[in-house]
Amino acid sequence: MSAVKRFAASAQAHDVLQTLKADGIVVIEGAAKIATLDSALQEIGPLADGQTFGLIAKSQTFATELLMNGLFIDLTKRLLTDTCTIYYSDDRTVSTAEPQVSFTSALFSQPGSSGWGLRRQDDCHHTVHPAKRETDFGIAYAATDITKDNGAIRAVIGSNMWKDTRDPTPADETEIELKKGHAILCLGSVFYGQKPNTTNEASMLLSAFTTPGWCRQEENQYLAVPYEIVKTLPKDIQRFVGYYVSLPYGGAVEHMEPLDFLAAEGDWTKSNDNVMTEQFTSPQDLLDKQSSFPIVRTESGDIRGRTDDNVHVFKGVPFAAPPFGPNYLRFGPKSPQVAYPPRGPRRASRHWLRLPDAQRLDTQPRYRGTTSSGLDSRWFARDGVVCVTINYRVGAQGFLYLDDGNPNLGLLDQIAALEWVQKNITAFGGDPSEVTIFGELAGAMSVATLLAFPKAKGLFHRAIVQSRSNAKLNSIATAKRIGHRLAEILGIEVIWEAIKATPFDQILHARAQQREELTARPDPAFWGEVALSFIPWAPTIDEDIIRDIDLLIGSNTEKTRLFLVPDGSINRITEEMLSAIAGMYGLPPEGLGAYRELHPEASSGELFSAIQTDWLWRIPAIRFADAHAKVARASAYMYEFAGQSPQLSGRLGALHSLEIPFVFNTLGLGTEPLLGPAPTHELADTMHRAWVAFATTGDPGWPKYDDSRRSTIHFNTASRTVDNPLDKKLKLWDSVHQFPGYNGHREYSSVDIILCTSIEFVYAEYDQETSSGSYY
Repeated sequence: MSAVKRFAASAQAHDVLQTLKADGIVVIEGAAKIATLDSALQEIGPLADGQTFGLIAKSQTFATELLMNGLFIDLTKRLLTDTCTIYYSDDRTVSTAEPQVSFTSALFSQPGSSGWGLRRQDDCHHTVHPAKRETDFGIAYAATDITKDNGAIRAVIGSNMWKDTRDPTPADETEIELKKGHAILCLGSVFYGQKPNTTNEASMLLSAFTTPGWCRQEENQYLAVPYEIVKTLPKDIQRFVGYYVSLPYGGAVEHMEPLDFLAAEGDWTKSNDNVMTEQFTSPQDLLDKQSSFPIVRTESGDIRGRTDDNVHVFKGVPFAAPPFGPNYLRFGPKSPQVAYPPRGPRRASRHWLRLPDAQRLDTQPRYRGTTSSGLDSRWFARDGVVCVTINYRVGAQGFLYLDDGNPNLGLLDQIAALEWVQKNITAFGGDPSEVTIFGELAGAMSVATLLAFPKAKGLFHRAIVQSRSNAKLNSIATAKRIGHRLAEILGIEVIWEAIKATPFDQILHARAQQREELTARPDPAFWGEVALSFIPWAPTIDEDIIRDIDLLIGSNTEKTRLFLVPDGSINRITEEMLSAIAGMYGLPPEGLGAYRELHPEASSGELFSAIQTDWLWRIPAIRFADAHAKVARASAYMYEFAGQSPQLSGRLGALHSLEIPFVFNTLGLGTEPLLGPAPTHELADTMHRAWVAFATTGDPGWPKYDDSRRSTIHFNTASRTVDNPLDKKLKLWDSVHQFPGYNGHREYSSVDIILCTSIEFVYAEYDQETSSGSYY
């Protein structure tokens, strides 16, 4: 027999979750107000001995306050949200099955009631124990005091870990008493029951159990909560009852969202679904009937969104005219690019200058990597931050340099989006004077470039640079050669109009041929000096462009393992290859020896991974932060992400892009391939709070960076702040990271280069996928 662990109602979800996983049941003290329980009981009305179900329909107080308890909802999503990757409409995408209500009940124990025996709630879902994933999770509120004599809870703590062949004995049981307003949280895989009531007092529990979206509800909520009632409930409760669609059409009505049906009060002519709008001659009449959907007024007109889980979401918001063709009002999911793993273009279009996602409230535009999928920004919105993701032109459409037209159109797209934010974000609840831009890899390249872009001055106030890679730079002459060769392969004139008229797949194939040519016969003349027409030649960190921009910068500690471990490349690197690669990076022989001393157990491949990660990401981040700290009036902060992937026997380590779901606090939403079934929610909470704090206050919560101590937070299961974490390695690279200057007479350090140019992806079209962040 073990004592049940008790938490305050203000407890952090990740603390409660860890105990739930170990014990199967916990007590939350003060989970509900006494007045709330009394109101629910009054609405439910007189009850006979036993159980009454369907409480959502019987009590608005139960539905809106007890069922939607914040801690319960948070834990339900963490435990029961399920995802899978599906191939649908010529593309791979992640389908999410959200948790839903399984049943609700009032358990009324009259004096003399015999109680009920031990059971597992998930038996109704035929769960095999120990469960690989939970199928049931519930909460039960004490609507009266619950004592050992009037119906105490019987529980077998830790039985959620038992096999089906083990039966509980009286010695295994724990009695749980509750004060009115306290509650138990219980996994469906733990044994629980109720003792007899031997007193003259009645006792009452109000409970709700939930189940994953792919499971059948124990109580049919569509009948238990009549249509006339459910249509009056808030949309988050409608969704929780089960009125939502998981891709492609799970839960649909005639392939339509049931929430749209409810909003339209059963009249399909009022439906919000885009499939139906084509049948009506007056889209404005349709819009007028949709008053329940959030609408904001921008400079260009009204934008209608949707409310999803208490978050207002606006998708496909145009911030500039489509770059090609007529001005269609179409949603362009992403600009054309090569996918990773390579599968050809994926649902690309010519209409991509839109904001894929704007979620409500400081403002935080996110620059994505070149093939990144949209991440769920709702946790930023819940924490008071409007999160805006931005589409921009990539590849040939965004950065090809020809003899005519403007170069670096992808950067100008980003400027246009920031200008849109300044003009319109107030309507979404954001503050144009508190704009933070952030991005990972290719997105980080964009952020670093905008820090030095005069056109961007005043458009943002803080910047987060997640894994900005080392620089490879091309001159205007080199950029022209690349553009001319691309046109030659395509058999077209060297003008933009010809590029615009060429199908995207042909351009992608031509760029692939360029990469093959470069690999087969490298031409040193292709690498040159800085060449950006819109950015000053001189290093701008000494000027007044970024002095007032707060900076948060860092990288993952084992970033390149993603590219070396899965296919076994890390095992094929020999000592000879390692020496040659280290020399190519400019690391002297004694430097390679120093790396061996710092990593005494590492193989040649593991040493190569460490060297490449430092050369490409970790050392440049320090140089960047050093330079900022020397001249800026604003603050800089450094981080390193060392959270480990458990996959492939742990050999992936803190690989590329692993930090993203921790930053967005979206563990469980398609993260299992890298993070496994039990990722560290505490780390996600810590990182997400830091990003929110930086966006809203400029202070993520650890000491400021300076070029002497170099204070750095080391994010892991036990995060801590350290000084000079790469001090020994930094000295090895002091003479490296030098690049030819503009006319061959001076050398720029990599820090200078970062701050006066976008790096390789600006012009190096032939290498855009492998160095511009298209891997996530």
